Amino acid sequence: MWPLLLTYVWFMLIIRPIQGITALVVLLLSQRASAQGALGTLDTKNGFRDAKLGMLLSALKGISPTGGVTTFINGSKAIEYKRPSDVLRIGDIKLISISYTFYNNKLHYISIAAGEEERVPLQNTFKQAYGKPRQFVKADNPDLFDYTASIAKYTGAPTVKPKGYVWDGNKVKLTMLFLGGKDCSVMMRSKVIDREINRHDTEETRRLSKKRAADI
Repeated sequence: MWPLLLTYVWFMLIIRPIQGITALVVLLLSQRASAQGALGTLDTKNGFRDAKLGMLLSALKGISPTGGVTTFINGSKAIEYKRPSDVLRIGDIKLISISYTFYNNKLHYISIAAGEEERVPLQNTFKQAYGKPRQFVKADNPDLFDYTASIAKYTGAPTVKPKGYVWDGNKVKLTMLFLGGKDCSVMMRSKVIDREINRHDTEETRRLSKKRAADI
């Protein structure tokens, strides 16, 4: 009797929990693999339609500068372009604009703007293509959070934190932001070029610091 009872207790306390843990581990690994597979598609696609992140400026035909220019610490510039021939639709979803920003003549990021009524369809479209996103947080764009806080402080209005979603691959980061509760902005950017910019800016900051130190 006692040996049978001990065997039963041993089974309930050890074998069944192990089986449950094994099933949980398998479930978590399958979910992780699924998420990585979806984000892998984002990296493989590496752009929007025929515009591929990292491609040379000369390879994207029919574009013209909009006048939008960003200058970095290292002196390099990011220049924004638009293409009049672009179809401002994704399926039946209407878009307001599509623009392309190049850094050192390489496509750094693609920006897509759409109206409030297209937010949910766009979100569902990207979710279908690239899997479930995570919430947009301050670490994704600290400057944007600081900017909204400073505007609120200047106007006296309550601070409205930026909200949105992020699909974060190894090479590509897709961010969908809701601006003021109205229009939405989508940005697909090359993390490879982000790292290049950060490296160049760090090198230039170090060089300038050495030069200033020599004048002390």
